[in-house]
Amino acid sequence: MINGFKTALGQRIFVTGNCPELGNWDLDKAFQLEYVNENLWMEDMSLTRPPGASMAYKFIVKNPDGTVLYEDRPAHVRRLPAEGGLILKHVWV
Repeated sequence: MINGFKTALGQRIFVTGNCPELGNWDLDKAFQLEYVNENLWMEDMSLTRPPGASMAYKFIVKNPDGTVLYEDRPAHVRRLPAEGGLILKHVWV
């Protein structure tokens, strides 16, 4: 879930990262989040990475004209739990 980036009509938010489900940093294969309202986007995802593996990812915004806005920070890095799921919540400021 990402909160805090106010989107305009036609903008879409994606997650790109270092695993196949996130496109392996290929922006054309990034995972699209679901629009909830102008500043809240979320989605469920299943990962095939093994428990305990780490994953790196960033949020991007694709504009209707094809330009891309990148999250202005280093990539997020998280370690997957040995059991159960992982809920990620972010605020983009």
